[in-house]
Amino acid sequence: MVQFCKSLYAELQHLLKTLDEQGLPILQMAEKAIGICGQSLRKLKDYIVNYEFEGKEQEVLFFKETKPMFLQELIYYRRLFEIEAKIPNGTTQMQIEYYLAQISALNTFFERNQFLLLYYYTAKSYFDSSLFVRQPEEVPFLAEYNLENDDKFANIYSYKFSKIQAYEHLIVYLQGRISYLEKGDGFETSDNSKIKKVRFVGSKASFYEVVLSLHEAKLITGDIKTAMEYFGFFLELSPGNYYAYQQAMRLRKKNMTPTLDLMKSSLLQQWEETDLHPKGRK
Repeated sequence: MVQFCKSLYAELQHLLKTLDEQGLPILQMAEKAIGICGQSLRKLKDYIVNYEFEGKEQEVLFFKETKPMFLQELIYYRRLFEIEAKIPNGTTQMQIEYYLAQISALNTFFERNQFLLLYYYTAKSYFDSSLFVRQPEEVPFLAEYNLENDDKFANIYSYKFSKIQAYEHLIVYLQGRISYLEKGDGFETSDNSKIKKVRFVGSKASFYEVVLSLHEAKLITGDIKTAMEYFGFFLELSPGNYYAYQQAMRLRKKNMTPTLDLMKSSLLQQWEETDLHPKGRK
């Protein structure tokens, strides 16, 4: 099961990355992504409904970690499409207020699911065997009910974990849009002259890899959300679902950090050329 899920997820991330690199308008991109994610989930379901877990530990792993990796992508792009399809055509301030209202709506979900949110962020496992299985036990203080007539693939807590992940990254996206709208086209220095823009011309996957590495190495301050938003604004790129890319990095078989390796080899090559031709470079 593990190998099948890894291969399917790697395929999903490759398709989403290829789609992202096409530079389509946001609504077209989100619509196509929904189709890709839906097809991937159908493949996952077809496999799992006929699969017998080797034990409760494997069953918990699937519903708590593996399935949310797939489902959160579909939830993310569906909600992204809904949000962007309804954005008002009015002033910049109207659009900012619209995005703020969307963030507020997403935060309402977090407020209503505080226990599961804390359970997720603190990586607890006390109730795993009761929650993340094909037939979860009734937990009085949660009072959750699964409306899907599917006892092989559906799990309400797995669904909510997926929503937490998707909404977390939607908020990052929305904050990036708000920041872009607030700061406008360029920014002023103390002498009122505009600094020349620098754009990130690589893929979003490369951008995520660089910012994640800076953050994990503690070379920048702040949390990862702020870092993505900050660098995204100044490099004219709107961060999307970087969490999913981080998971895809871990699943790579040959090279987990191609962008960092390229940066290092390019710098070393430049230094070597400078040493060989010290007057030929400026």
